[in-house]
Amino acid sequence: MNKVFIDIGAFDGQETYWALQHGYDVYAYEPNLSYAPFLMQYMSAAHVTLAAAWDCDGWAPFYDSRDVFNIGASLYQEKEHAQSEPRIVRTVNIGRDLNQLGRPIDIIKINAEGAEWRILSSIAAHFRDHPHRLGRIFVEDHIGKIKSVTWEQEREAALSLWGTKLEPWLEMVTLEGLR
Repeated sequence: MNKVFIDIGAFDGQETYWALQHGYDVYAYEPNLSYAPFLMQYMSAAHVTLAAAWDCDGWAPFYDSRDVFNIGASLYQEKEHAQSEPRIVRTVNIGRDLNQLGRPIDIIKINAEGAEWRILSSIAAHFRDHPHRLGRIFVEDHIGKIKSVTWEQEREAALSLWGTKLEPWLEMVTLEGLR
């Protein structure tokens, strides 16, 4: 059985492509429909879910970026460069979805433009009884890019679950092991 790579915020598929080339079974999540067709066509070996990873199933506002390439679109209106008019995207309970795989997960990459902390809280809730099934988790921290007290509280709550703290200047960190 192949190793498992989870790509949350798959964007244009760079990490998905890398993982496929290294023999991983890849599960990619991408809510931005501008990129999802590319993922489905060129990364057909990956399991692509056209939805935002979140802590519940449903629908949520999704704020495109004012950036010309729409880099940085987010579920958070407070994210820098967010457009004022959202579109609605489907969300999936990522912790539940990953748990239902029933397999050890070797690598999880999360770059969800601010949603990382609610995603990590969902994963923690669903893997509390079997954290040994989780390997390395790589997270891009968007601190300083989202001006919201609620977001900062979500970030601190998720970090306390995972037993690590971030310094404001770090962007990519590895979180290992539940407390």
